[in-house]
Amino acid sequence: MKNKKWLYSLGAAILLALLILAYFTVMRAQDRFFKCDTEIHFENSKSNSLIDANTSLLLTSNSMAILDVNGVITKDGVDFNVNRKVYFIYNRESHGDYYYFKRVKEEDYATTNSASSELFNDIMFGNKKDFYMSITSLGNGGYELSEMIFPVVVCYSKRI
Repeated sequence: MKNKKWLYSLGAAILLALLILAYFTVMRAQDRFFKCDTEIHFENSKSNSLIDANTSLLLTSNSMAILDVNGVITKDGVDFNVNRKVYFIYNRESHGDYYYFKRVKEEDYATTNSASSELFNDIMFGNKKDFYMSITSLGNGGYELSEMIFPVVVCYSKRI
């Protein structure tokens, strides 16, 4: 009789330990995804162009990032549609809170009057293929994305 109680207690303890381990594994996996949404307005006075767009940045646990940009680029008074996804490989640098982003692919989904890739890359990234960016929590779901010491955008993130 005592052996049965002892075995049931041991089984319950092992089951409880497995449930706790599964809970922490799921919670840790959820923290590996980061999605941040914002509206942007960038101007480039040298090329007389600007972009107004809604953006979403998604960082995944497998070091892949996707930037989704939907809006309008204006160049010399002419409007061009922007509906693009830009894919990056990223990794965290060993010094500080910076992430290294390297562009690997770009997809254009605009069906009419699409902005050229050159114009989009000039105004959005300054024609850079890679860059360093920090992501700093501002509290209440807000984050500041900065390229080295220069703030780029403030965005809002909700847990996904």
